[in-house]
Amino acid sequence: MFNLKTVEELFRKEADSTTLDMFSDVWRKTRENEEKYIQLEPKVDNITDSFIITLGNSDGETSSSSSDESLSGVEDLIYDSD
Repeated sequence: MFNLKTVEELFRKEADSTTLDMFSDVWRKTRENEEKYIQLEPKVDNITDSFIITLGNSDGETSSSSSDESLSGVEDLIYDSD
């Protein structure tokens, strides 16, 4: 099980072994991916807009169920600081 101390130790180990060349390569690739996303964003927006589902009956009324009912099975995230 990961805790904050273990994550910090793993991060420090990786950070200490990262060279400037490695960081530069990752930074360059990240910028390239960001530029691709910026170009694709309008297309992605058009596609995802078609996924929007409006709940309600034919008269345009929305469902009257409570938000607790619609989140059935969803659990709260628990932060473990040990």
